[in-house]
Amino acid sequence: MYVTFSSTIGIPCAVIVAIIIVVLLVTSAKRDFKVKGLGGEFWEPSAPLTMWVICFWSLVFSMYFLSPKIEKILDLMP
Repeated sequence: MYVTFSSTIGIPCAVIVAIIIVVLLVTSAKRDFKVKGLGGEFWEPSAPLTMWVICFWSLVFSMYFLSPKIEKILDLMP
């Protein structure tokens, strides 16, 4: 197994950034926080959890697609 920067540092940072995004969205909402989408409607307490999962996976997938592939890293190693 090869360890890359995006797996050791990026995933924990994605957790923290997703929490910050959801906390800012929930605290800026004047009323109950509701999310409509994904075939349903989510409200307290499932709305922040759903938003966190969506934010976290979008950050992880963006890191995966933007990071260099392991084959390219192995070609650079001596």
